[in-house]
Amino acid sequence: MLKEPRTRARVGWAVAILLLVVHFGLAWSVRSPAVLTDGDDARYYLLGQSLREWQYANTWEVGQPAHRDYPPGYPAVLSLWGSVHGDDYDLLILLNVAASTAALLMVFLFVKRRWSEPAALLSVVSLFANPHMVRLAGLLRPESIYMALSLAALGLAASSPSSGGRRLWAGGLAILAALTRGLGIALLPALFLHWVQERRLRVAAVFTAVSAATVGSWLLWSFVGPTGAVDGMYGSDFVLGMEAEPRSVGRQFLVRIAHHVPRYIAAVFPHSLMLPAVDGTVVDNLVLGGGAALAGAAGLWLFYRHWRPAAYYLLAYGAILAVWPWFSSRFIVPLLVLIAPAVLLGCEAIVGRVSRRLAPAAMTIIALTMAVGGGLESTRLVRRAAACERGSRPPDESCLSRDSESFFRAVAYVGSELPDDAVVFSGRPATLNLYTDRMTVSRSRVLSSAMADSVGLASLRGEGVTHLLISHVKNTELDLAAELVSRCADLSLVTIFEPRALLLEVPPDGQSPDNEAACEALRAYRGATTDPVTGLPLDLEREWPPRRLPDRR
Repeated sequence: MLKEPRTRARVGWAVAILLLVVHFGLAWSVRSPAVLTDGDDARYYLLGQSLREWQYANTWEVGQPAHRDYPPGYPAVLSLWGSVHGDDYDLLILLNVAASTAALLMVFLFVKRRWSEPAALLSVVSLFANPHMVRLAGLLRPESIYMALSLAALGLAASSPSSGGRRLWAGGLAILAALTRGLGIALLPALFLHWVQERRLRVAAVFTAVSAATVGSWLLWSFVGPTGAVDGMYGSDFVLGMEAEPRSVGRQFLVRIAHHVPRYIAAVFPHSLMLPAVDGTVVDNLVLGGGAALAGAAGLWLFYRHWRPAAYYLLAYGAILAVWPWFSSRFIVPLLVLIAPAVLLGCEAIVGRVSRRLAPAAMTIIALTMAVGGGLESTRLVRRAAACERGSRPPDESCLSRDSESFFRAVAYVGSELPDDAVVFSGRPATLNLYTDRMTVSRSRVLSSAMADSVGLASLRGEGVTHLLISHVKNTELDLAAELVSRCADLSLVTIFEPRALLLEVPPDGQSPDNEAACEALRAYRGATTDPVTGLPLDLEREWPPRRLPDRR
């Protein structure tokens, strides 16, 4: 009699380990070959390099201003890992892949301890081939490491028996997670409320003080500029649309909630879990999304009863997403390791109200549906990534979409043909600097200069800009190109990189530009990046793994 539970446990562990190995293999197969045109990857890489020089600065910009956009946790991890193992790109990605696999292992351990081994195993089944997790694990992004840190903090905070050492680790990991990814601040109220509810008021007070001194200091630096005004990427984003009407803050929040919440529930939620759904739609997925949301709500209640910090964390994270100005499915990915178990457990609880016999079968069907949908999409990602010939720097054309390919051709030209002291504007300034060592200026400075009608391009010269690289890897480039068309007489065309990139020169004062060629090139660029029927900008073709789209010019 004793052997059967032990045998069953061994089989469960064997299946779980097999799924973890498959997840690791999928993520490794889909990993990006190098820093691409995502933009964030280059910034994180260069910020990690700057930390080794005991600074945290935009080393790719003229003047190397202090960095105030991304929290320093992930660059610090890259800096430490690189100082020990070197800056080989694959080794940096290996850290992310390992973190994603560790997060899945923690899902198995925590769900198994609080509920059951079948529920834990089905949670891993639903997630091991999820293409959103697989793809992010293979990119130089903080989500995978953040996911592992947040899960570890939540698991330790609710561990039983509790101890001072575990609480110390839980608090420290939560603070580190919040310094790794901005939305990680949701962990702080979650642990605070959990410890207050446990009447560990001294622990909650110390945790609050340390959080304020660390995360609070970073947020203050990130949100508020030297003049005391709201500034920086996160601060400017959060008050977006509120500057003109300060009294309408409440109304802005209500507008964001009304826009975001239905779309997250009906479109992003089922698609991210790889349930049968149409990505990006609301009405078509309302029934499915509503059912998944109902199961998730039931699971959230179970979390509150058995894993309270995780329930508080999901609520806090969701509240931030509801009022944040930007809407993106990527924000949901670090929550999948909690959302999937919540949906499965909630489904089991709801069906169990009708029939206890059918409850395990319902949970199994949902988990297998997620696994099959995820497996099919991840297989497609693996096939697309397999066409990439790795090992080149910059990356080989086989690894690039059409727009990324033309961008990197331009980057190669800048690195070989322009003088070392050239200052080049680019939609991806950190990427350009990483591959060419040419300095850049911030997008906001260039855009504000180019859009100032009274000064034309004189202020660009004042910023030291010598060249403008207009490609199709960032939406702001389309805005800049639209503005430059009316000022094209002040520019010279250097060369064009098909299908959608061009290099322009800002001539010094007194030098006559070859304006006709620049004007024709800018008009052709605008035609190539705009839908001829709707007049709307075409989608950027820069994703990884690349998916070659038909030429629509």
